[in-house]
Amino acid sequence: MKRHIPILVGLIQAFCGLGAAEIPLAPQGKPLPVVVQKNRIPAEKTAEQELLTYLTRMAGVAFRSTEEASAGPAIRLVADATMGEEEWAVKTTDDGSVVISGGRPRGLLYGTYHFLEDVLGVRWLSPVVEYVPQRAELSVASLDLHGKPAMPYRAICLVPGENGARFLARNRMIVDSVKYGGRRRTFGGTLDCHTVYTTLGNPDEVRRLYKEHPDWFPLIGGKRFCHVERANSAAQSQLCFTNPELRDYWVGRMRELIRRDRARADELGTGYPLYYAIDQNDCYDGFCTCSNCAAIATREESNAGILLDFANHVAEKLEGEAPEARFQMMALHSTEKPPKYMRARKNVTIRLCDTTSNELVPWTDAQNAKHLDNLKAWTAHADSVSMWDYQITYGSASVVGLPTPAERTFAADIRMLRDNKGDGFFFEHEMPIAADMRDLKVWLEFKLVENPDLDGERLIREFMELYYGKAAPAVRAYRSVLERASDQAKARVGWFPSLSAYAFITAAVVQECYRCYDAALAAVRGDDELMARVEHAFMSLDRLYLIRAKTYARQLGGSAALPDAALVAARYRRVFDREVKVRGYSAEQAGHKKGVKELFDFVEKARDLPVPAAFAEVPQDALFLYPTTFASTYYRGVRFSDDPESPVGRALVLDMSLVEKNPHKSYPWEAYNWPLKCTIWPLFDRGSQSFTLTECPAAQPRGYHWYCVGRNVKLKAESVLSVLRGCYVPLDGAISDNSELGQEYDIWASLKIQGADVYASGKPSVETLYFCDQIAVVRKTKNAAK
Repeated sequence: MKRHIPILVGLIQAFCGLGAAEIPLAPQGKPLPVVVQKNRIPAEKTAEQELLTYLTRMAGVAFRSTEEASAGPAIRLVADATMGEEEWAVKTTDDGSVVISGGRPRGLLYGTYHFLEDVLGVRWLSPVVEYVPQRAELSVASLDLHGKPAMPYRAICLVPGENGARFLARNRMIVDSVKYGGRRRTFGGTLDCHTVYTTLGNPDEVRRLYKEHPDWFPLIGGKRFCHVERANSAAQSQLCFTNPELRDYWVGRMRELIRRDRARADELGTGYPLYYAIDQNDCYDGFCTCSNCAAIATREESNAGILLDFANHVAEKLEGEAPEARFQMMALHSTEKPPKYMRARKNVTIRLCDTTSNELVPWTDAQNAKHLDNLKAWTAHADSVSMWDYQITYGSASVVGLPTPAERTFAADIRMLRDNKGDGFFFEHEMPIAADMRDLKVWLEFKLVENPDLDGERLIREFMELYYGKAAPAVRAYRSVLERASDQAKARVGWFPSLSAYAFITAAVVQECYRCYDAALAAVRGDDELMARVEHAFMSLDRLYLIRAKTYARQLGGSAALPDAALVAARYRRVFDREVKVRGYSAEQAGHKKGVKELFDFVEKARDLPVPAAFAEVPQDALFLYPTTFASTYYRGVRFSDDPESPVGRALVLDMSLVEKNPHKSYPWEAYNWPLKCTIWPLFDRGSQSFTLTECPAAQPRGYHWYCVGRNVKLKAESVLSVLRGCYVPLDGAISDNSELGQEYDIWASLKIQGADVYASGKPSVETLYFCDQIAVVRKTKNAAK
């Protein structure tokens, strides 16, 4: 692969020691020998090969290794038993040698990578892009460097494949493979997270245990409940964590797993696992309300008390099985708030999730006070805290992979964790092709989690210059445009955003961003590789444009000044396919389903809809139609379904049988009594408002009917509507800019009811299905006073 990456001369001089007393690595074209020890473990053999490869590439002459002692100058790789397992040092000696030393299993490997990176200027920027400076004379100044990663827990999802593993190791992230000093990130069951069921066994085993021991499972709504449809990490139920028999069984299963894992580590020659996961299932609540569990939750004023009491018990019973390990308890949703009194044992670390923050601003911003308060409060209850950091958005295809200028927050947030008993990060950063500026963000995460004291802005500039070459100023300008727009709009993007959260990227902002794109492409015209990188950098902008093209056309009064959507769509597909090929990913690894298929399914479903007869007399510029394919769902009682009766062809469905199977305190059965209650938020004149459906026919109709949600509602650009609880539809584009704030709108929803006659009873049955396929917003006033 061609490397067209400029680097500042002063930076190379700093790395290579120009202008100081120099030690030549290949004097007169004769490379120094690389002296290695005889009893090398696999990671040290990797260090040897990596060093030889890059020295040879940089100097243009072949470096070779030897196990024979050398009396003269040499490059020496030394495993030092007195150093920590990730500790490293690089020093020069009076005889003109360079000594790279480190502990086992990863210290020497890390020292080698630091020598190549910090001293010689090599950069590994992505799994397939690196910078290797070429020098006629390779030399270094006097060196005395040493260090180790600031935090031991450094993991990410997802950098797949062998290229990915090598990229992770080169940037000092933990990798499973023995040749990179592998130590599994977390063990416990078949997954690294959400393990309370998977530790018990596969779903069939969990179902068997529920049948035989219902009292091991949570008491919810007066009965013992297990989400048997899933019975895995995604189950919408937990366990009765205070049940003594359940505790004994769970500890026994974990003991088996620990012994199996340690035997496997001995066989492979890797370190023993550093963490064992004790994680709640992936749902908001699902906790037991029996008298024992409820007593803990009441005393501790948080469900975290229930789970921590269980984690402490497990950690105490198994400390002798894994004395060097820590048991990692996930604090998610209803357990993010720490208990009032209870403390974690010394061998229990808290893995705190952040489900409340605005990703666009650092944790120190007042908007993120809840998360920062949780973090600081946990430090009073545990000796160490790691972070599960969502560098991705969840929801429908309309809200993932969109431009989210969050990279400027990374340095401050990572330092904040380090300074508050930080143990490390798990970066949930999926969609390895389509995620916003993923190569930059991932590299930045890697650099900062190893050394939080690095300057985040300087790292961003360095990456831009090395990765995009002459296009770097225009790419950086693009990110600055987004940052200014989000600041001016006081935008908020959470981990489950609505499309309306991206209203700060207006048509004018999009135009400015595409001008940056044109400038970036022009700067590297003729260089296919750099042009490809530029196209990939703007992929998230293309995705947003495809989703909001109609909104942008409305904002500008036409689409003449906007890109051709068909050309943008073709480019998006081409860039995605090219990146899959270049990176060697399978379709599944690349996230093709969410990245491409669901996106274009959504775009097709969001095509111009026929004007319903009910709104035939409404002026065209006053009617806004939204298919519910725009919706974000966050409750398993709601699903999407194809529906030929709908002009959209697809609808949101609230399935009362799923409500029964997924009990949730926020979505009680009576919440679905007829007529349905709906909520819109935020509004121009208040935070939110609830409405009850009106304009109901005398009898329950067959097929779809337009119901009035609310009249004379004053919307904001970020407004969303929840018709069926557990989901919301963004009312994107009804408010184009601030000049339209204060106008009044009528809101309508197209619904169909199947099953028992809810009109007659006022209550749904388990067979009831509520369908919603469209939302209509009708502007009633124009140029109203603000």
